[in-house]
Amino acid sequence: MRSKREWTRFLAVLLLGLLFAQATASARLKSPTMDEHYHLAQGYAYLKTGDLRLRTRHPPLIGTPFDDR
Repeated sequence: MRSKREWTRFLAVLLLGLLFAQATASARLKSPTMDEHYHLAQGYAYLKTGDLRLRTRHPPLIGTPFDDR
């Protein structure tokens, strides 16, 4: 018969495994970063050229004070 500590450890590992499986299964459907590649391209172009023409969806200077961090 297993001790209470072993059962507690087994239950903790099982629950963490279920949490990990649920998180990875739902990440594809509920991911908020579906347009991340556009933002990466815009940021890279701005850093290399200083040109804001790729930023078409947001006001052009809204992120500029925070870009150098």
